[in-house]
Amino acid sequence: MKEKKIVSRSKSNGRFTRRGLTPGMAIVVVAEEDLLVEKVVIKAGQTDYEVVFKIKELTNVIAKGTKKPIPRTTIVETDNGMEQFKIHIPIDKKLIKDASRLVIQTYAVDCATEDTVSYCEPIVYEGGNYHALQDKRMDFDFFKNDKLAYGFRSTIEQPAVGDYFFVDTTIIYSKPDIHKSYKGPCTYAIEDYHRVYHKDAFGGSCLRIRPFKFLDFSVAIPEMPLTEEFQEVADQVTENVKKDLRLRFVTGKDILTEDSINDIERDKLVQELRSYGDDLLTPTIIGAASPDGGDRINSELAQKRAQKARSLIAPFLSRRATPHITTKIYTWDEVADELEKKRLTAQAQVLRDLIAANGSNKTALYSAVKQLDFYETEITNILENMRVMKCEYSYIKEHVMDADEAVEVYYRDKKAFLSGDKKFSSGDYYNLYATIEDSLELDTITVMAYKYLQTRPDIYGEKIAPYVYNRMARMMMRVGTPDTTILAPFIDQFETDTTYNKVDWAVNRDGSIIKMNRSDLLVTQAMSFYNLQKFKRAMEFVAWIKTGKNVPAGLDKLEKFINLKNYFGIDENRPEFKQAREFVENSSYENKAILHTEIPEWRNSFEDTDDLINRLDNSNPKKWYLKGILWAEKPTAAGTDELSSYYSEEESDGFHLLSSEEEQALIMKKGMSAFEEYEKKKNIYLEEHKDDVQQEPVNTQGVKHYLAYFHQSFKLQPSFKGLYYNEGHITEEMRKNSKYLKKDFAAYDEIFKLLQIRDDRRKDELESGQTDGEEKKASDEATVDGGNEKTDAETAPSDKENTSTDETTTVDNKE
Repeated sequence: MKEKKIVSRSKSNGRFTRRGLTPGMAIVVVAEEDLLVEKVVIKAGQTDYEVVFKIKELTNVIAKGTKKPIPRTTIVETDNGMEQFKIHIPIDKKLIKDASRLVIQTYAVDCATEDTVSYCEPIVYEGGNYHALQDKRMDFDFFKNDKLAYGFRSTIEQPAVGDYFFVDTTIIYSKPDIHKSYKGPCTYAIEDYHRVYHKDAFGGSCLRIRPFKFLDFSVAIPEMPLTEEFQEVADQVTENVKKDLRLRFVTGKDILTEDSINDIERDKLVQELRSYGDDLLTPTIIGAASPDGGDRINSELAQKRAQKARSLIAPFLSRRATPHITTKIYTWDEVADELEKKRLTAQAQVLRDLIAANGSNKTALYSAVKQLDFYETEITNILENMRVMKCEYSYIKEHVMDADEAVEVYYRDKKAFLSGDKKFSSGDYYNLYATIEDSLELDTITVMAYKYLQTRPDIYGEKIAPYVYNRMARMMMRVGTPDTTILAPFIDQFETDTTYNKVDWAVNRDGSIIKMNRSDLLVTQAMSFYNLQKFKRAMEFVAWIKTGKNVPAGLDKLEKFINLKNYFGIDENRPEFKQAREFVENSSYENKAILHTEIPEWRNSFEDTDDLINRLDNSNPKKWYLKGILWAEKPTAAGTDELSSYYSEEESDGFHLLSSEEEQALIMKKGMSAFEEYEKKKNIYLEEHKDDVQQEPVNTQGVKHYLAYFHQSFKLQPSFKGLYYNEGHITEEMRKNSKYLKKDFAAYDEIFKLLQIRDDRRKDELESGQTDGEEKKASDEATVDGGNEKTDAETAPSDKENTSTDETTTVDNKE
């Protein structure tokens, strides 16, 4: 410690102060006369320490620590165009007097540019005597004459908690640009009648809490029903084939060369085409010509050669399969493209320069190309391939599939359908939607169907199009990328704020009579605008929907979700907000778990919220993200006792390899017989997995549990990692002390495996109705908190994040 220059010598009363202590460090108390040493290990969440030891000169020596809370501004963003700067300032109670005034000034800073954008309205708290005298000074008209009266909140009546008086208030800041983020640094001053006797400042953070980011709106916006209106007969499945037809012609003529190769080429193609029988659809012979000649001559030659090829093939095919003919005349630009495909970029550029220099003079261009040093080695091969004729045809691959067959083909050839190599018809997509229930598969089908419909020449002629487009718009909104252009083809939008087109009406589009402005689509469009923070536009759509005959049953529920966002933290006494909160909280286990995790003030307890999250499905990435938020409030890091207490061989998937520290813990807790049993299983496990097992267990010591939860969430949904890096529940101090690092991924996986054992056990208890709350609480305290005690500072109102702040530890050495 002396080498690092952090030794602290106590004052005469035995007290000394040390900042920046973190779990895993220790305070070492030294009685230098007798070289007696005792240490105090700093534990997460514990701020009071007592260490007693006997020495000759001194009696009991007691070391005590007290955590000093720090001020902070937490940003809450509800996507309603406002930033909520939640200010928390702990002030030494000795500074707060009945004859003093506290003035708080917050200012908005652009997170991208660090520019101060504006100053918020100041906040003023006054002691009772100060306020009475100030009112007298202002001629008993305080609110008219005091220049800070517009910021006055109240007189100071809240009692101090421990050594501190806590100021908790919220400033609502209307964002000048809804697409930007702002932080709220703060300065404050305390003054008496004559002077400012204390002032301080603290910076803001661009991390923000977005409490409604995971809410499930499906309870308000039910899926558009899949009615027979969207059903059509599935098409026959066809397969397209492209083949080279390498017939050999006399140069510059449409006369075949006299050799057996032409007969072999013809016979191979005829045999293939005849093999499809009546399933063969009309083939096409494509006569091709390279650009080394006049366009008119090349076109005529290609046409004649295609006709010659058709005359050779047509006699062997049925009349309904008589080939069509067409031509393809290549250009020198396409020759340059082929050079680039062969990674001959420089040569391609030389050719393009010649094309630009010669313009439309094809004769001069051809003469210049023939002079290139790579003409014979590279270009002639390309020209030869361009002269090869093609034959394209389609055939009916299968009969019209019923629903069960469509599902079987979908699961079997999903990759081919996703890549576009295979396609379903609109009727097939209807059958898939009607048969498959898995929500993830339905999302995949929606993406496939949407891409398929985008390639159709007339989406209005596809009956299923409105259903698919609505699902696609909802899915984009669910993943956080709302897009109002998706549904635009099916909505005749109003031109002014007061003039609306008829809701739910038929219109002739591209020769098809289709229904426009379906109420289901308008509801989805309203929510898309809302999620884009275009609130006026969203409410216009809601009003528009109400003018129709068929108002969706869920519209009132949708308005409750909107009211929850609009009034949260701004006007929570409003009846609309209270109704909205009650509805959304009770709409589903998931929504209640989200709200109680994201908004700590709404919780009954930590344990109740943990139980709400435990009920969610393990495949849901929101579950583990919410676990990460909740457990970030706990100071728990992985250690020997914690990990071994979660482990249960009977409940774990397979064998769990213990570290050396965990093996020692196993001996201490269960004895040598348990350890010997473990050793037997360990040897068997190592033998069975000798090729892939990690001989050295992953080091998980000191890794925070909440990071393991977040890591699992990111594995299930990688986009959630972007949310984490802006997550306001994880403070700057926590990120500094416990970084999310790639090198720790194996440790996160190992810790999560054990945490999930505990969580699954609790989930089973909840689902079976065996919920002994007291037993669970005691178990959590023993296995997770490690019996850590909380100080007054930690349990003080609105001081939930003290575990992540810089610490000031005071130590008393008493005789």
